[in-house]
Amino acid sequence: MTPSPWIRSFASLLGGALLLAGLCAPAQAQRAVPESAVGMKQSFAPVVKRAAPAVVNVYVRHRVEQMVSPFVDDPFFGRLFGERFGIPQERIQNSLGSGVLAGTDGVVVTNNHVIQGSGEAEITVALADGREFPAKVILKDEQTDLAVLRLDAKGVEFPSIQFSDSDTLEVGDLVLAIGDPFGVGQTVTSGIVSALARTQVGISDYQFFIQTDAAINPGNSGGPLLDLAGNVIGISARTRDITERKRTDAVTAEMAAIVDSSNDAIIGKTLDGIITTWNRGAEGVYGYTAVEMVGKSISLLVPKERPDEVKEIIAGMLAMDARTKHFETQRICKDGRRIDVSLTVSPIRDSDGTIVGASSVARDTTKHNVMAAALKASELRSVLAVSRAKDEMVSLVSHELRTPLASLLGFTELLYSRDFSAEQRKQYLGVMLREGRRLTDLINDVLHIQRLEAGHQDLNLAPADLQALIQRAVAAAGEDPLTPIEVESPPMLPLVLIDTDAILQVLGNFLSNARKYSPDGGAISVSTRLVEGMVEINVQDHGLGLPADSLTKLFGTFYRVDSGDRRLIKGTGLGLSINRRIIEAHGGKVEAFSDGLGMGSRFQFSLPALHKNLEEADVLIVEDDTGFARLLQEQFTARGMTTVRAADAETAERLLKAGMKPRAVIADLVLPGVQGEEFVSKLGSDPAKAVPVLVLTVKSLAPSEVSALEKAGVTAVLPKEAGATQAAVKLITQALVTKVESL
Repeated sequence: MTPSPWIRSFASLLGGALLLAGLCAPAQAQRAVPESAVGMKQSFAPVVKRAAPAVVNVYVRHRVEQMVSPFVDDPFFGRLFGERFGIPQERIQNSLGSGVLAGTDGVVVTNNHVIQGSGEAEITVALADGREFPAKVILKDEQTDLAVLRLDAKGVEFPSIQFSDSDTLEVGDLVLAIGDPFGVGQTVTSGIVSALARTQVGISDYQFFIQTDAAINPGNSGGPLLDLAGNVIGISARTRDITERKRTDAVTAEMAAIVDSSNDAIIGKTLDGIITTWNRGAEGVYGYTAVEMVGKSISLLVPKERPDEVKEIIAGMLAMDARTKHFETQRICKDGRRIDVSLTVSPIRDSDGTIVGASSVARDTTKHNVMAAALKASELRSVLAVSRAKDEMVSLVSHELRTPLASLLGFTELLYSRDFSAEQRKQYLGVMLREGRRLTDLINDVLHIQRLEAGHQDLNLAPADLQALIQRAVAAAGEDPLTPIEVESPPMLPLVLIDTDAILQVLGNFLSNARKYSPDGGAISVSTRLVEGMVEINVQDHGLGLPADSLTKLFGTFYRVDSGDRRLIKGTGLGLSINRRIIEAHGGKVEAFSDGLGMGSRFQFSLPALHKNLEEADVLIVEDDTGFARLLQEQFTARGMTTVRAADAETAERLLKAGMKPRAVIADLVLPGVQGEEFVSKLGSDPAKAVPVLVLTVKSLAPSEVSALEKAGVTAVLPKEAGATQAAVKLITQALVTKVESL
């Protein structure tokens, strides 16, 4: 026999492990009739023991979408309630079966129906020794009900079993059906070959089937059929004989049970409105039993002021020849209560499709409507509260804008209309400059808080040396002998994963407030410590302090403590609100503490510590400009290269000391804290860290300065201008290729 195209491809996928008719079949075993009862009672245990390791359990999960409703898409319900409706929901559909390993490389043969389903399949194969592996379908055929899987396990050698030629079978031969239906052990049945048949499965393809009286349960389906030598001569498949009548009866009974157990009132009636069916849900909704209502008119439930409603509903259904859309109405219960119901009416048709009645589904929505009304009232109150808050914001912002604008206009008019000495002009211009900056800060804060409230805070997270960042914030705050800033940090604080620009703004706001609300002076301390995986930062002042009732309100938008000792201190009430949103976006927490008025204040916030070492990255980018660094990272990512950004040289040095080994470094020369020249010089002085180093800078360098950088180990120097990022990526890529070729 010439194998069919499907069988040939199946055999090739198994790598020659499946031996078909005429393909290297083993010699036919000598058959003999058992000479005694003892011969017939010989154990099959040795055969099962040899085959068991290659018999597997196949477990399949299908994700399918199902319409969830008291009515399902079924002929019985289609006739009773009309078109399908419900809520689509995803559910998991499971199936179990067996299979057999056909090769040491993880190829499994099973039944197609075991892995077939209506949704996306997740297939798991469990071996006899308890190991489990995910599997993918590489070949399947519905006609022969065969499927081939491959286990996702590279480098694993699996047990396998010998395949034999089924053409050597004869009617009367003993065979074993073995499976692993539940993944907890094999089940084995024996029987004789009762028939051998050939059937056509395609235009030119034929398939042999082996009929045996060995019992095959559903879980064994897909398992191997063995001869007495322990070789596979077929794949088990269980046939079923379920008549359409039994299926329809079972489904009808199930659907009737669903209708009766539904909490919704499901009522059947004639076109004249006479009730024919009444489920338990209707009894629960209206209070009447089926005995009381069947045979009565549905108008008993309708309010007196709506006498024609039922007739109009049925007439509308007949006119549309379809189910009505659900609508809200009212009904009267047995105890006289008036309830709100959501009602749907569907036609009931006879076998010819003629509408002979109507079914209604009613849901009591009284509580829902009460809650909806309460929610609407609450939403209205919220809208009014937001409106008041906006009015207050407009009033506050208008006041805060008006004051600096008045100063700017007043001094501008003075300078325009009169002549002043150079010293007076300088003094007036200084006032105008301060008021202009105040105006700019206010506008920036308002715009910033608006972006944060709209969820538009984009964090550019990168490792950072918090101690260096605090020193930058202190330097930016400037020196003030009345309120000096003292920094206390442990010797080796871990790096943090933050947006350096955002946290610098947070530190700046806290330090500015500490000075602003310490009119009598006093030292300001900034301390840090590691607490449960988070770095905790405290900013302590000895100023005006805070009343206890304000501590929970401080971080609200536009909130300011209303007390006489701080009315002359200018502010918008936005800084702390901005700080809270930035810190929470980092996964941290912020709190305020004070022992009362005149006792100073302490603001505490936390940031996530970076505990893992970033050992692998293609390129280390040392750049404080977030936008430019991001552009570089995108360029490298597009070429399949990984990057890590450090916003300052201190962070970069700590990353390298912690074991990071980049293949290349890009550094700016103008950096906060340690400058780029010093960083690249240190980098070049260590032969163990010799990698291509590219400098990108806005500095205009003399030839001698470029030469000095090259002597320090810099590969190239590029100006920051249009096209600089593309040029940098190209140079780094070429340098890495050259380095690899030289190895």
